[in-house]
Amino acid sequence: MMRWTSSTPQRAGRWRCDRAPHGRRRPPPLFDRASALETLGGDEELLEHVLPVFRSNLQTAAQQLEHPLRLPQAEAKRLMHTIKGMAANLGALALAAAAAEAESRLATGDLNVESPVAEVAREIQAVLFAIDGWER
Repeated sequence: MMRWTSSTPQRAGRWRCDRAPHGRRRPPPLFDRASALETLGGDEELLEHVLPVFRSNLQTAAQQLEHPLRLPQAEAKRLMHTIKGMAANLGALALAAAAAEAESRLATGDLNVESPVAEVAREIQAVLFAIDGWER
């Protein structure tokens, strides 16, 4: 999996951000088209085919997250795992990191998961916006 993220893990479920000047961390990109293209073997045509599917899957996930407390914990954990995987594979590393954090909290039985799940929902909207910008 690490070959998809092109970063080394800081700890389980976390990706290291590149260092910015003065030692501050840069946040992972909303959507790294170059990373997505690398994952797909440089196939532009395949990326153009995959992006609408990715967008559709993210829109479905966003709908499921509109009422996160209605989701059973096991289903929410599975959804976070799915989001994490597809986001990491297509260069949406901030979303992958947010989903990894939410998945980790759900796996430990943490009852205070509303905030991490809400962060995933916000990241989904940001990635959708970023993808729309690339497709125009």
